[in-house]
Amino acid sequence: MKNKIKRKIFFSSLIAASILSTAAAMSCGAPQEEKKPTNPKDENKDGGIVDLPPTIGGTGEGGGSPRTYGSIDPVQSKLVGSWADYTKLSIAKRYEVDNKAYLNGLKSQYDIDPKQEFVPSDIKNGFGTVQAYDDKATKLGLPDFVTSYLKGFTTYSGSGLEISPNVSGPALGFWNSEQSGFDGRSRFLPNDLYKNTALQTYSISYVNEVKGDYVNEVKGDIEGTGKNTLKSNKGTAWILDYVKPTDSSYPTKWYIATNIHVIGDLTFTKSQTDSFGSDFTSIYDEEREKPLIKEARKVKAQIDELQNEYNEVYRKLQTKEHENDQALKARADQLNFELAPPLQKKLKDLNAQISGLTKNVTLAILDSDVPLQTTLNTVSADSRMKFVTLPASAVNIVYTANDFLKTSPKDYLDATSTHNKDYLNNQEMADFAVLEIDFSKVTGEFKYTKNSVGDKPAKEMTVNSAQELARVMTNAYASTEKQDKQIKFAKNSLFYQYKDLTNEKVTVTNDANKQKLQVSRIVANFVSLGYPIAKDDLVNLRAEFPAKYAGREGILLAENDNSLWTNKPQKGRNFYQEFGNRLNRSMILRNFVQYPGIYDLFITNPVINKGVGFNIKQIKDKTSSYQQGNYLNYGLAYSLESWRPAPGASGSSLRDLNNEVLGINFAIRAGAGSGTSLIQAFRSEGANYGGVYGSYNLPQYDLIYGGGKDQRTSYREALAKILKNGETTNLFTSGVNVIPEEYKFRTNALINFTNSSNPEEAGLITNTGGGVQALTDQNKKYGSTITNPVVLPEGTS
Repeated sequence: MKNKIKRKIFFSSLIAASILSTAAAMSCGAPQEEKKPTNPKDENKDGGIVDLPPTIGGTGEGGGSPRTYGSIDPVQSKLVGSWADYTKLSIAKRYEVDNKAYLNGLKSQYDIDPKQEFVPSDIKNGFGTVQAYDDKATKLGLPDFVTSYLKGFTTYSGSGLEISPNVSGPALGFWNSEQSGFDGRSRFLPNDLYKNTALQTYSISYVNEVKGDYVNEVKGDIEGTGKNTLKSNKGTAWILDYVKPTDSSYPTKWYIATNIHVIGDLTFTKSQTDSFGSDFTSIYDEEREKPLIKEARKVKAQIDELQNEYNEVYRKLQTKEHENDQALKARADQLNFELAPPLQKKLKDLNAQISGLTKNVTLAILDSDVPLQTTLNTVSADSRMKFVTLPASAVNIVYTANDFLKTSPKDYLDATSTHNKDYLNNQEMADFAVLEIDFSKVTGEFKYTKNSVGDKPAKEMTVNSAQELARVMTNAYASTEKQDKQIKFAKNSLFYQYKDLTNEKVTVTNDANKQKLQVSRIVANFVSLGYPIAKDDLVNLRAEFPAKYAGREGILLAENDNSLWTNKPQKGRNFYQEFGNRLNRSMILRNFVQYPGIYDLFITNPVINKGVGFNIKQIKDKTSSYQQGNYLNYGLAYSLESWRPAPGASGSSLRDLNNEVLGINFAIRAGAGSGTSLIQAFRSEGANYGGVYGSYNLPQYDLIYGGGKDQRTSYREALAKILKNGETTNLFTSGVNVIPEEYKFRTNALINFTNSSNPEEAGLITNTGGGVQALTDQNKKYGSTITNPVVLPEGTS
């Protein structure tokens, strides 16, 4: 039996792209429209709607049709008798049968015989034997050793944590993962919860000027050519906060939330940065970029040379004289598949390092007259969309959550592990950033534009003041009549809320038969909305606008536009319009057996790019001793069902039915028949893993309010650096130096992972006055619906 896994690679799915992102593509094959995965809904033990028995998800790799190398169907694998039997199982039992079937699929991808015992040999086991590791981990509701290894999770070596050699390994679909329509719903607001979120959410884009004679290779980025090429970037942002005026005027200084990686190319002059006074900077460095631009031009010229040769070879192959010329065919393949790809990758990597200087930032938002349950158009075409383009001088970086803790990943990593060598100097990060938008810094006329109906040009609108412009572009968020629609932040993480959300019932209407059903709130509690690029919406767009989106031109059109996206299924298959949706029960990132959809990023997905980590370019925290650019994912995270949007949705908020914000979307863990969202939790009470991960424990933090154990920075503390004259904001009505009472951690003691339901043994009651009673009193005082914090975990059955 092989103890080091060997992953199967299928090159045909990886090399179908042309070597140039131009209209004159080398490869002639039409792009494959990827079939997105879905997740089954279920009833009984973890709540939900009765659904049809699932189909079997594929476990293939790459695009195109999935290949099945091992069954991940627990019925077919004889792990459970039938779908009816499956629905009666507890969460822990479902995990057991799902995980066994899932591991069979993974083993097949790694050429491991599922019938033979597999013991990994290329990582160290800090507990000596697999059985010793498993006894400790499974007792606490954490994954066993082989599960952790095959899924690419971080494990304990005895000398510290070891990042898995499979950290970027395959992520498979699971049972029912091939049913279409559950990757989210486009351009449709099912109810007022989503409309309210939409009226507070922006499609954000910005344009940078790249100095030098430079041509950007990346498709869709070229806004101009010549001496000062312009490069554009897009994402999602939402209203976070605003400075309250001292008089009755409408606020003009606003704070919007997004991801660090969304603003990764947002750069400012040093003079503007120094004047603003924030500790968090992104300063344009022209001298650093000059040699990169020079090298990019050189590589681009080499690619052009190959392209020209290929065009000539291809032309000859179309003639009668050369149609069977094997030497020419071999040369065409060599150009397309051997010589061009490494150059294309090199140019793409160079482009990623070239930012340029930001010229302006555009915010697009739906108007308040947008209707419910009506199919909308794309961002560039819907008549309810309005836009404002702001000069870079009106925008500044307030906060980025890089190196947000006093501790460091290297405090826990095994320094002797070869798998850790690329990450030992990385710091931790949460992919969360805050921008200031100051409408009072708009110069000249106060203008915004609004799309017209049909194909008519957008209408330019002019208002009389910065206050009026701010009111239009925030949909009067700060007005008295909108105060009950404003966001709040959750006072407890979903760990604390899970049990109560499961026990609480809400009534929904089944779309298929209009039957009223009572379901657990946990399956309807979560709302997310963003603006991904419209490429994954192409099938729908072609059905609605066949002429506009036909052929290659239609694909390019969709790739350069955005569609509103929600976490509701695309097709109403036994679903409901009310409320939101549920957490994802995918096995890909499941490291808490009892809590599907909740996970620890440092354990399950610490690395975005293998060998590098998460690179945030020139963004710096001046107060940090770490001034490099590579980071590891850290903290508590969530994942949603029916939420696997395309790029552009990064920065979307996760909210509950009370419009309390829980987290921010930042990535999708992709794979064959899979696609699991990564949503950074804003708040974590922390969890003591009892030594399963050595000295590492899930950290306690609050990215908005601060005050967590070993927490170094927060949005509140960043605000305090720039608001020095006693200003108050909507979130900090007593000033930015004060943590509101309801958001203070009552204790710095972490929750203990234990099978006990005894609050004292679980660490929820401590000598410092924290625990169940303090939290219960706190929730009663501040109106939280959570009155019985859950003990972690509840035990396995």
